[in-house]
Amino acid sequence: MSRHSRLSAGLWQGFPVTVSVGVRGKRQSLFNPKENRFSSKNEALFPAVLVASMFLAAAFIPLTSKSDVLMGPVPAQVLEIIDGDTLKVRARIWLGQDVDISVRLVDVDAPELRGRCERERQLAQNARHLVESLVAGRPVILHDIRYGKYAGRVLARITTEDGEDLAARLIAAGLGRPYGGAARRGWCS
Repeated sequence: MSRHSRLSAGLWQGFPVTVSVGVRGKRQSLFNPKENRFSSKNEALFPAVLVASMFLAAAFIPLTSKSDVLMGPVPAQVLEIIDGDTLKVRARIWLGQDVDISVRLVDVDAPELRGRCERERQLAQNARHLVESLVAGRPVILHDIRYGKYAGRVLARITTEDGEDLAARLIAAGLGRPYGGAARRGWCS
């Protein structure tokens, strides 16, 4: 028995695999359960049947798309304030299941800590301190969670336990601007 036969028989043991072969489309089993292996004349067909089956199965399996949104609420514990609009949290996604992930606030643009001018860097520090004063080490709630454009980070609306929206608070304090995905304006003027 070839290496391929042993591997294939182990994967499909007890499940007859049929495929139409021949001119008239006679149905023939590729797997011989009596011998617990694929017949030698059909071994060459197995990789093609397996690949075709995988493509067919994939067509019917719904995949997660970038447009998916997890509405929440998802409870989370703040681990780190990265900057005014990005936090690292430990989110409770299921009983006993936590995920540590970076979350960027949606609908707000905050100044960058590595900004282009001293004014932007100072505003970024102030934004970070404001967010720190509101949520550092405290529980928060994530809403409207979706994929970000960078791997390992999601976008979400974050509220405190009291329901205060972090993005709205940054905007009200003049440390953030409403942001809808268009080109960002500079902070240096």
